[in-house]
Amino acid sequence: MHNTTYFAFYNDENWGQFLHFKIFYSPHIIWAMKLIIHRGDKEIGGSCIEIRSNSGASIFIDAGLELYGEKATLPKEIENTDAVFLSHAHPDHFGLLGGVLPNIPMYCGEITESILQIMIAFNGDKFDKIDRKFLHFKSGEEVKIKDISITPFLTDHSVPDSYAFLVKADGKTVFYSGDFRTGGRKHHCITRILNAVKKPNILIADCTCIEGRKEGIKTEEDTDFLPKPEYCFTGTEHLMILGRKEDVASLLEKM
Repeated sequence: MHNTTYFAFYNDENWGQFLHFKIFYSPHIIWAMKLIIHRGDKEIGGSCIEIRSNSGASIFIDAGLELYGEKATLPKEIENTDAVFLSHAHPDHFGLLGGVLPNIPMYCGEITESILQIMIAFNGDKFDKIDRKFLHFKSGEEVKIKDISITPFLTDHSVPDSYAFLVKADGKTVFYSGDFRTGGRKHHCITRILNAVKKPNILIADCTCIEGRKEGIKTEEDTDFLPKPEYCFTGTEHLMILGRKEDVASLLEKM
């Protein structure tokens, strides 16, 4: 097995386990990129993934709160990481970021940072305040952290500005889907990702409903989300409408 390159995955219990494959440690193995799932492989929520290159460079993707069950905590390894990347603004992905040391760079989409601050302002009792400025990435533009390459891709999810990540190091690639759907208004993003990402060595798919639903799922285009004008404007002195300009225009036309 000398001069053979392996992916390595480990958790607190054992080395060398990745999905259904087992690699047993040997001093003769030349280890490549290490993929470490700190949380999220045995529950929904609390996502926290680390990718480490053979040189020792490290990035984390997300550090979220639990949705239920065992309380999520920050892994100690995050204290020595080189950067943290946030996929989107849902608490089960960002809820623990307030505990990350301020000297560690943190990346997210520009809109995501604004959504975070609004959520924290209204739900500050549920998660720690994130008192820092983020570095912003853009879809399709590579970010280099030492010898690790991270390319974010805009995806479709229930919160705007959600991203998947393609990570490269040691000649290997990992694609992290993040939370996504195929029935939303930005479903074309999935097609763009499939065209851009070719045969990663490892796919990490965030799949809450992997088996689907027998009755089928309606898309956003199938559902009229616009409220009836008579309900909006009756007895209303001041009204703020948040939404796509097309939806707002359509609603105003019905007045």
